[in-house]
Amino acid sequence: MKICQRCGRKYTDDNMFCETCGARLTPQIQSQDMQDNFPAPEKKNAMHPLIYLIPVAAAIVLVALLFLFWAKLPFSSKEDGVKKTSQQGEESPVEGEGSEEKKDSSQTATEKEGKKEQDEGQEPEGSQKGKEAKEDYADAQINGVDNAYVQVAGTVAKENGILVLKLEKPASVCAYDAEDKIAQKESVGAFELDGDGMEEYLGSKVVIKGKLAADIAGDFSIQAVGVEVKQQAFGEGASPGAHRYQLIRDDVSWQEAFSDCVSRGGFLAQINSEEEYDAVTALIEEEGMQNVHFYLGGRRDAYSQEYYWVDAWDSFVGEPLNPEGQSWAAGHWMENEPSFTSEGDMELYMNLVHYQENWVLNDVPADITVYYPGKTGYICEFDE
Repeated sequence: MKICQRCGRKYTDDNMFCETCGARLTPQIQSQDMQDNFPAPEKKNAMHPLIYLIPVAAAIVLVALLFLFWAKLPFSSKEDGVKKTSQQGEESPVEGEGSEEKKDSSQTATEKEGKKEQDEGQEPEGSQKGKEAKEDYADAQINGVDNAYVQVAGTVAKENGILVLKLEKPASVCAYDAEDKIAQKESVGAFELDGDGMEEYLGSKVVIKGKLAADIAGDFSIQAVGVEVKQQAFGEGASPGAHRYQLIRDDVSWQEAFSDCVSRGGFLAQINSEEEYDAVTALIEEEGMQNVHFYLGGRRDAYSQEYYWVDAWDSFVGEPLNPEGQSWAAGHWMENEPSFTSEGDMELYMNLVHYQENWVLNDVPADITVYYPGKTGYICEFDE
């Protein structure tokens, strides 16, 4: 009798190897009692060694997943993963890290683009904006920034007691202000005249060469260094033949009359001498319009009682025209006029009327058509 020492299977003496496990059989003599007392060992199943690696690998994968997704788990602490330490020992936020990296990447790309433009001889965007701003003021029609002196044409007038140069037409202007900053406006109609000796040019059309400046409010003034008179103010001693007049009968207000004369290329008539006064009144009589109350281009401010002629920009020119003044017009006012008010109406404007066989000056409200319907008119004056 042979017994396999590995699996315990019994064989006859002719067998050399176990048919089950292949182990070599060993002859063994056992008594029946020994066989009964020592039964054959139980059969065991062989297990492959790789089976032990499966749970180990599963544990490793589980730990890795927990590490990667710990911050997103509902029971994780908000403080966990807020900061992490880099290999250099610097702390950076974990949340939004991708956004920061993307931002840094974008900034880097922008810097590279700027460097590329500079390498190619192109100005960066900021420099380009500065260039555009410079070109903007450099295109001004009257440029006091790039030029030490400017040359401008206009009429010398007086506004609220201040001498100004009324430009022939509004223009874009730039100049330095008191803080050496560039002041710029698209449409400027007048410059304040800075300096003495400009009173003599009141009412005259001139060309002024001077230094342009701006105040903090952005209002411009010019200090004259040279004045060229293009047309002398039409005053005493001047020839009335230098101007042309147009008599218009129409029931309009003073402002409507003023605007209509300007639209025709002239202005509401000024009378600056005895000779001109006689010429205008003679023209009215020739036309047989003695019964018409004519608006003239004279007025006053509401806070003042001094009347002045006004130019095409409605700015005061010349000297006051009141009876107590030194003007030629002082002796041509109607008796007890100007009265400044009439039946509660403010009288701010001048007119010319034929009264008791004489032509006289009078002050009137803005609209006299309610008093003289069908008998209202105005005189336009034109430079020839």
